[in-house]
Amino acid sequence: MLEERKLSEDGKDQMSPSSRVSCLNVVAGWELNLDTLEFVLDHSHMMLLMALGEQQPSSRYGLLEYGKCFVADEDIPVMLEKLEYARANRDNPDYIDRFELRLMSADGAVYYFLINTWLLREGVVRGHGQNITDLKVTRDQFDFSSATVRTMLESTTDHVFICTDVGTLISWNSGFESVMNRFFEVELTKGLNLTEAVPEEIYQQWMPLLSSAGEGVKSRVELDVYLPDFYHLEVSVSPIKTNETVVGVSFFIRDITQKWRKKSWESLESKVLENAYRNEPLTDVFDMLLTGIQEIAPSMTCYITRKIENKLALEWVSTPSLPPSYIAATSEIPIDPSCGSCGLSASTMQPAFVRDIREHSSWEKYRDITMLYGFYSCYSFPVISKDGRILGTLGAYFRDPHDATEHELAIWQRAVNLVGILLEKENNEREVLRKSNQLDEIAASIPGVLYMIRMDPDGTREFEYISKKASQYLGRPLDSIGRDYKSVVSLMKAEYLPDLQKELERSLRDKNDAEFEFSLREDINPEQHTYKLLSSHVFKEDGSVYTYGTIFDITGQKNTESLLKTSKEELEIILKCLDDLVFVVDADHRFVDAFSNDESRFMVGKDSFIGRSLVDLFPPKITSQYMHAIETLKNGQETASFYYEMQDSDQRNFYRAQIKTVPDKSRYLVTVKDVTT
Repeated sequence: MLEERKLSEDGKDQMSPSSRVSCLNVVAGWELNLDTLEFVLDHSHMMLLMALGEQQPSSRYGLLEYGKCFVADEDIPVMLEKLEYARANRDNPDYIDRFELRLMSADGAVYYFLINTWLLREGVVRGHGQNITDLKVTRDQFDFSSATVRTMLESTTDHVFICTDVGTLISWNSGFESVMNRFFEVELTKGLNLTEAVPEEIYQQWMPLLSSAGEGVKSRVELDVYLPDFYHLEVSVSPIKTNETVVGVSFFIRDITQKWRKKSWESLESKVLENAYRNEPLTDVFDMLLTGIQEIAPSMTCYITRKIENKLALEWVSTPSLPPSYIAATSEIPIDPSCGSCGLSASTMQPAFVRDIREHSSWEKYRDITMLYGFYSCYSFPVISKDGRILGTLGAYFRDPHDATEHELAIWQRAVNLVGILLEKENNEREVLRKSNQLDEIAASIPGVLYMIRMDPDGTREFEYISKKASQYLGRPLDSIGRDYKSVVSLMKAEYLPDLQKELERSLRDKNDAEFEFSLREDINPEQHTYKLLSSHVFKEDGSVYTYGTIFDITGQKNTESLLKTSKEELEIILKCLDDLVFVVDADHRFVDAFSNDESRFMVGKDSFIGRSLVDLFPPKITSQYMHAIETLKNGQETASFYYEMQDSDQRNFYRAQIKTVPDKSRYLVTVKDVTT
């Protein structure tokens, strides 16, 4: 346990006032091991503790020990709650958290800190704390020019500003100033009325947050804005009070567009695949895909076309946002370079990037009607089958001449693969209506067993699908297996069941894939094969979970790995039983490995010659003999040998070297025997 913090003999901190203020305003960093609860402080954090009155702060504490010494008693539950949240996300790369804690100085003063945390690596959290006391507690009036405020504003990567409860600007950081200058051409000054400086659309989103904060309510929301590009922002709004009166409002704005896009696409992709598996109409599945893409990239008006069977032409298959009259006027598009972006990409089987349809020769036929509906740019990607046939196109219209962004290209590349899979599946399974038949087709294309499990909100599980290949693994008809989850899982050896349950619970909790190896009961599979299970989950809004997985027989792979390991171990044992010294030398005459039943006989440590050339280590005479022996082997002789002598301390020793070519002919096995006696 740490000793109580001490002041100097006169009862005052030993730091000078200016140093203490400076140290109280540092950004204090730390790392926390979620298993051991070891709390490692950086230098700035240690200086902060000194400013709080700790004369000799340590660089390492136990988290609970640190909390007892420095955290306000009322905030200990908050610290423990945040610890449990971090532990629950110990391997989630998207984990971040932000909260407030109060630290106590040795003289009883209370300081407010804004804590930001994120995952450094699995099981380890990194974070930093910023002193925001000046934003929480003031005496006569709120001092927005204080060193603490300036430090806090400029040390964060967020765009931050502070205003009155009616929108009058008080303070801001350089990030917010840069945004206002770049997008709105506004020069920030204290006293500026922000309600008059931003566009109406942003004003309508901002005012409810400001009004709520004026009533003392904190809020944290995500907003979509156009500046003019699309941004997805996380906005944290906090009222600043003096004597229970709101004297200001702080806005912390973070651009989470890329993170939001990634999560949105992954969620969209899962929903699309789930609906495809559930045999929803293909047009509905594509409408869901395109509507989701347009939410992620709102400047796009997306479409999908499909090649008409037995015709060199395309038809619209999904156009959730295109005007019906435009669709009717362009109902059949020839696969021809002169017929718009779709005809061009389908005929060349290359993406067609038409920035401005007014200037592109491919748009002569459709230019007027397309511009009539307000579209001036159109991009199109060909959808090609595995055997090289054109299946259709995926693309988007834009309301202005447009240059594709990296983000848009990334979306199209992923989406076109998905569209290709679904279009090809439709072509191959046009007459297949039942979901089980669709899954049979998918299962036939993989070497293992395909299955699907539905878990209801109450935790009840049932197999909704098991592919026919399962009967080969189980040695019995598929109909005899049934669909009851417990009955099917009980075919596994009992000792695997607890670990399987833990792996499934982990993957459900973390919302990621499950991976597990197991064997079946001996009465089911006497040969005791080893199987590998891989599965992923789709989480439904009604609380149910669909698990899609595959099971592969990896017995051959396991046996091969075991044999290789055993052969290597046996070879090393045999070589070490020999009285000779054994060396492996590569084609460049470098020592690759060496064996002996007594490694002291090498005269020097193995590390001294492994990797080095024989030419660098031996006298020219011995080197010449070795090279001659190698030439003999190259001429077809199976074994070559020679004698040489070496001086060891006061004794001259004589040796016989025998060389054989290793079967792959890239290395040589050299055995050396001491024949002095």
